Amino acid sequence: MRRYSLGVNIEKLFAEVLKLTSAAQFSAEEKRPALISEAITKNDVLKFMLYALWELKGIEENHFLELSSRFEEIGRMLYGWRQKILSENRPPER
Repeated sequence: MRRYSLGVNIEKLFAEVLKLTSAAQFSAEEKRPALISEAITKNDVLKFMLYALWELKGIEENHFLELSSRFEEIGRMLYGWRQKILSENRPPER
């Protein structure tokens, strides 16, 4: 039952990451960093839950490795996007 519950939570979190990413893409510039930060946080929780599911033997190792590498890449992309936006919004140094 725990494995099933984790799977459902993983699906919900993934949908939330997609929703936040889409919202950030089409939102006003000042709102983007907060939305992207929330997506990063949810992606990190998603990776942890995926690891827990693997530890509970709810997912095969090859699937776990494939998914975790993709979630790592998503995290890197989101972090890079946030850094780019933050650096663009900084006032120029004198």
